[in-house]
Amino acid sequence: MQTQKTTNMQGSKEGLKIAKLEVKNKVYQEKNRYLSGKIRDITKSRVMWRDRFKALEIETKVLNKEVKQSIDLSVKAAHHSYPIAIIFIALSIRQVSGLGWRKCCDILALIYEILGVDLSVPCANTLSNWQSKYGLYELEKDLESGDKVLILDESVRVGQNKVLLLQGVGLAQYEFEQSLCSKDTAVLSINIQKSWKGEQVGKVIKDLSVKQDIVYAVCDGGNNLIKGLKDNNIDRVYDITHAIGAIVKNSYSKTEAFLSFSKETTKFKQKVVMGKNAILMPPTQRPKARFLNISAVVKWADKTLSLLETSHLNEEQKQKLLWLKTHKDLIAELKEVDKLTRNIFAILKPNGLSNETVKQCKEKIKDSKAPDDFKEKIKQYFVQHQPLIEKHNKLICCSDIIESTFGKFKNRVAHNKMSSMAGACLEICSYGSILDAKTIQFAMEKNTNEQVTTWKDNNSADNLLKNRMRLYKKVA
Repeated sequence: MQTQKTTNMQGSKEGLKIAKLEVKNKVYQEKNRYLSGKIRDITKSRVMWRDRFKALEIETKVLNKEVKQSIDLSVKAAHHSYPIAIIFIALSIRQVSGLGWRKCCDILALIYEILGVDLSVPCANTLSNWQSKYGLYELEKDLESGDKVLILDESVRVGQNKVLLLQGVGLAQYEFEQSLCSKDTAVLSINIQKSWKGEQVGKVIKDLSVKQDIVYAVCDGGNNLIKGLKDNNIDRVYDITHAIGAIVKNSYSKTEAFLSFSKETTKFKQKVVMGKNAILMPPTQRPKARFLNISAVVKWADKTLSLLETSHLNEEQKQKLLWLKTHKDLIAELKEVDKLTRNIFAILKPNGLSNETVKQCKEKIKDSKAPDDFKEKIKQYFVQHQPLIEKHNKLICCSDIIESTFGKFKNRVAHNKMSSMAGACLEICSYGSILDAKTIQFAMEKNTNEQVTTWKDNNSADNLLKNRMRLYKKVA
């Protein structure tokens, strides 16, 4: 009996062991089937992606071949050694990137290498000459007749010179759906000298070949520009950006609260600019444009006040910013002023000044919490322009495009303010151009280097760089 019992126990242990092994075996079999399927799928996927890669590789080679064939290096402008395609690429690099001429040469050399072009890379001076020829072509080309809006301004002094720029907008082509951009304008005149008086501005306007097509003009509040337009009996629309900037200036520039806020903001920036709390630094503002660009400082002050109410700042930072709380009411008021200003801009800059947009602006003014005197001054702007609205139905009332043009221009001449600006001024004429090979070829053949040099000589005031070189040669 004892032996039989022992045998049964051993049998049950082995049976239990076998059952466990069978369960484990099933698990391994399932895992094996899963992994086998996975390997099969990966193998198929590998083959598929390898075939796709080979197909794309073949397609890439075909496209590269087509690109090389599309760059026709056989077409050249008369009296030019480089193909039109190379001139087109070089000018496009400059227009899109705004890089210096030497960097444009480096990029052109890289394109040569990628496309396998077997030519010498033109030097920076050659690229500059091409750009000047094209700019002179754009400046001198005939414009379509029809009603035009004149946009004019003079640049802030760069070196010893000031640039008077006149741009035209063809009303037949422009649609009031978005703010003006470079492609909507054409350069009518560029003039360079040390200063511009009203009589001189008036003479430039009088000499315009399209003067008879000008129906009105848009500019800032410069007295010389206003006089020049008045001498030619041209209606003037006051640029809305400068108009509201002037209203803000008149409202706050002499108030004790604003002067104190500006002074403490500057002082705070000077304290933290090089320290560990530079992250709290207020934005930089140019003194001359402080009231035109007040939005950045207002946003900084408002957000910084909100930060003071949170735990995101340490105690040291909070102590340094406590002065802001004393200006809390002014900041809240300026925030409402900025909000209303941006709402007005959003309506008028893309849609123009008309009875409909004035109505929309007045609704925004009604809902605004900005000071009443500020709102009344904006309404007065509409009253002043009502006769022109009745006369022309819809008015372009923003000259931001010319400010943008000057900003781009100043960036490109900033590296050497002693040099002549004439070449850079010719480049302004091509800022909004859509380049194409045929036009470039015509421009290269129409204008010679001598013609470009003559234009530069006639439109250059004293060149500090040349005068400096002449002076130092005496002791070489």
